[in-house]
Amino acid sequence: MDNEVGIAPSGMWGRPVRFALRKLVVSRAKLAARRGVSTFNRAHLSLTLAHRPMPERYVRATFVGMIRIGDTLLSEDVFDEHFACDLSACKGACCVEGDSGAPLTQAEVGQLEQAWEHVAPLMPEEGRLAVEAQGLAVKDADGDLVTPLVNGKECAYTVFDADGTAKCGLEKAYFEGKTQWRKPLSCHLYPIRAKELIDFTALNYHRWPICEAARLCGKAGKVSVLDFCKDALVRKFGEAWYEEAQQAQTLWRNSQPS
Repeated sequence: MDNEVGIAPSGMWGRPVRFALRKLVVSRAKLAARRGVSTFNRAHLSLTLAHRPMPERYVRATFVGMIRIGDTLLSEDVFDEHFACDLSACKGACCVEGDSGAPLTQAEVGQLEQAWEHVAPLMPEEGRLAVEAQGLAVKDADGDLVTPLVNGKECAYTVFDADGTAKCGLEKAYFEGKTQWRKPLSCHLYPIRAKELIDFTALNYHRWPICEAARLCGKAGKVSVLDFCKDALVRKFGEAWYEEAQQAQTLWRNSQPS
């Protein structure tokens, strides 16, 4: 299943997470027994649903990778995958790699305007010149607001440590008490990508090759994507939502075959 697309069975909406997860276990067991499948391989089920016509009741009853919490849909990968940034290994490559800057909302452009006078003195000259030439925000090839880049490379708001590690200048100003705004939520949430749908916000895990060290570090420390992104998720959805997500993660893990 593509990490950027998630499907949730409509029959689950509005039902408690515990019931939905219990239904998931029963549905998968019945479906596996019906087909003689001895494992609960997610990819197998996804491909089966995609390429073999099935009665609607099976499509609706089979969990295809998304869990509903309030008005959000979380990919199972947010519970299943491990992640913890290892700056000593990656050197902050996410601030440098990529085809465009960090996604921004219009409200965040306003936050940049307020923070600029405090952030600018912390930035390298190349970054300041890029912002002065291009503006605090630009539109990418898709017409979306993003942060400007320096010569098509690092985000203009990037600062570098003595060892060359790239970090966020906006976040540096925040931690030094110079601003009240930390950084774009799209950066703070990473490796979660948020997609606004008509009635829901979909949260998917984004796998990027440059973050292999973070996956290894997270696996070693048994840190899930949900665990790693706590601060950002609380910032966006609140403490109560995050506590419910943690409960769902525990239930989901207990539902997995050993």
